[in-house]
Amino acid sequence: KQQENYCAAIDRIDQICLAGYEHNIEVYIDAEESVMQKALDDISIEMMQKYNQDKAVVYITLQMYRKDRLAFLKELV
Repeated sequence: KQQENYCAAIDRIDQICLAGYEHNIEVYIDAEESVMQKALDDISIEMMQKYNQDKAVVYITLQMYRKDRLAFLKELV
């Protein structure tokens, strides 16, 4: 059940990113809760790789008050 929910969530995020791509609307992904951060970082990167080929549409937010975020930003760049 948990795996089904996870897959369904990824499908919904993918649909939102696709709609943003098709309609030139920026999509910002923000975890809000630290327990979800790693999963949403991974999903965000996947969506950016998929939809930001021709133009930037999908963006990830970074909570720079966290100690690990500067290293993550450098990794993203």
